[in-house]
Amino acid sequence: RSFLFFAAAGSMSSDSSAVTAQASTPTHLRGQQPKEQRSLQSEPERGNYHYKLSQQDWTNATHGRLKITPNDLPFNMQFGEVELFPGGVRDLHWHRKAAEWGYVSAGICEFTLMDDHNRYVNGVANTGDVYYFPLGWQHSIQGIDPDVGCTLLIWFDDQDGAGSINLSDMMAAYPKEIVQASLNGIPEEALLAFPKGTNAIGFGRIQDEKIEPSDHPLDLWPVFPVKKGEITESGEGGVEYDVRQEQLLATLTMSGALIELEEGTMRELHWHTNADEHHYVLSGKVRNIVHSNIGGIESTEEYIIEKGDVGYVPLNFVHYLEAVDGPATVVVTFNHPSWGTQGLSAMMAVTPTYVTASVLNTTTDIADTYFPKESTAFLKKLPPSNASDSVEDDAGVEAMLNSSPGH
Repeated sequence: RSFLFFAAAGSMSSDSSAVTAQASTPTHLRGQQPKEQRSLQSEPERGNYHYKLSQQDWTNATHGRLKITPNDLPFNMQFGEVELFPGGVRDLHWHRKAAEWGYVSAGICEFTLMDDHNRYVNGVANTGDVYYFPLGWQHSIQGIDPDVGCTLLIWFDDQDGAGSINLSDMMAAYPKEIVQASLNGIPEEALLAFPKGTNAIGFGRIQDEKIEPSDHPLDLWPVFPVKKGEITESGEGGVEYDVRQEQLLATLTMSGALIELEEGTMRELHWHTNADEHHYVLSGKVRNIVHSNIGGIESTEEYIIEKGDVGYVPLNFVHYLEAVDGPATVVVTFNHPSWGTQGLSAMMAVTPTYVTASVLNTTTDIADTYFPKESTAFLKKLPPSNASDSVEDDAGVEAMLNSSPGH
């Protein structure tokens, strides 16, 4: 399935200052408050920054199933995994507290997204695509792959963001005369078949014909293939595909990446300067160590998570990701439209070696020989040293250590 998307032309105001404001603020951003202003100012909670979602039971429906992480975790984001069987339809709904960032991990999904000016798009997202639906915008999703439907990994930029208002529960909540008036006098007997409460995943026949493009479309397209994102691959053993607002213009409050790691490869020690990170293990097994300082108290948490599990790293906390017992693929999401990263290698490369040597109580000879000289995103973890290491190497290191620290 494919279709064309055309940007709508905006109307012009007679007031010149209004025209300037309209031109500098894309329509999809108006009325949306950046999430970092709402939730990143509070001190992060201390706690376990991972969750074994793979061990949580599915909530089953006839035409699909889903899992949602609990809203009492010490995370500033919430995550859900949704499987829509072929023809399965996620009810028309919107989220009252959060925007939604999604990754299609399997199959094909068809969606409708509408803004608060009744502009909309009908679209398709394929395996490997990411999408962004702003806070409060109505949307529905159907699994249209005839064999597998579609599987969605969904992030919300609020700890309790998954909660939604749905068409089915809205219809069930109001008296029949209100519903009849709202639906052009629909006969009462037709209302008897309506759900008596939320019908989170319904069923609809997969349509054969191509989707008709919107005649009143949104300004910006909300879907982007993740492997067409900006590539980060310095070092060895890994690659990262980044999708920020620079790639997916429609996003306001979220962004994300796909990271592929060979066995034994680690995404270097790093931290994010403007966003929390939430990650999901798509395949393999990953080790992470999160180092923090909350209220002047330092703490370190190590965890290993597997396929189907999630981890979390608060703003500016140090962490890394290491593939263990085989290769691993991780999907990471941030509650900022263009997350920032600083890493250990770049920090040490730009700082004079006499400074780093002094801080670490070693010599400049050691610093000049071993400390990073350039930014390196991916590293192969070194094997443990053993007794067979050469005496000559040991003697060289000893000589470097015998010089004065910081000199």
